[in-house]
Amino acid sequence: MKLFTICALGLALLSGCVGKSYEYHPEQGTPTATIRVGEGKPAFVYLTSEARCPKTSVDHNGNATTIPANTRLWVEAGASSLGLGYGRKCTIPLSFVAEPGKDYYILFQDSGNGCAATIVSRGEQGRFDSEPSARREKAEQCPS
Repeated sequence: MKLFTICALGLALLSGCVGKSYEYHPEQGTPTATIRVGEGKPAFVYLTSEARCPKTSVDHNGNATTIPANTRLWVEAGASSLGLGYGRKCTIPLSFVAEPGKDYYILFQDSGNGCAATIVSRGEQGRFDSEPSARREKAEQCPS
């Protein structure tokens, strides 16, 4: 597990994505929501509210990260085993529009044959529901 973490950190350093956490400081009265990294935690989750490649990371310790509501957000969740002998990287680009006051979760699963990610929110009666505004898409300025 340590080697996996070291490799994931090395990959992030090479891509210039480490050292910057996503921070949103809304003006008073601005609508917000929160997002957390859920079960099946990926090695990295990047987030941006601009139509460019996400390069700021979301907290992985279970704490909620405040995000802007009513704005399309771009998320990239993934894991990497580069450097472990079989050199595999799996990332899922997503975007969604957060509703004010809602709590969102990024769920990620890596089966070894592929990975999947989704964004869910806690709905009525505490159930988790897929986020209807979520789309699998890269931000405009991300290389394909």
